[in-house]
Amino acid sequence: MKEQLTPEQNRNIERLVNEKKKKVWVAYLLLFAFGGLSAYRFYLGDNTVGAVILILTIIGFFTSLFFIGVLINISILLILFVDLFRIPVRVKEYNKKLEEMYIKQYLHLNKEV
Repeated sequence: MKEQLTPEQNRNIERLVNEKKKKVWVAYLLLFAFGGLSAYRFYLGDNTVGAVILILTIIGFFTSLFFIGVLINISILLILFVDLFRIPVRVKEYNKKLEEMYIKQYLHLNKEV
């Protein structure tokens, strides 16, 4: 799709993507600072899973005196551990989708003109 655009349009898309793209270091910072609150998931646009993790964290916190709370907390920790290694891939996927979205918008606008 990118080949259908002029060099100037490609530069404009690159500029737009650079303004909005997510950064790996920010995602890691959010993971380490607010992991259980899944702030890094919200940052990367994964709002549904982020909300589920947030709700489970709250439930796990309030039920941590019971066995179910301990299981929930362990599950959350396992998810955070796996995400520790998946963040670079998630950031790359997000930025790729962002670029594709801008390219589609440019192509759509050019068809209407």
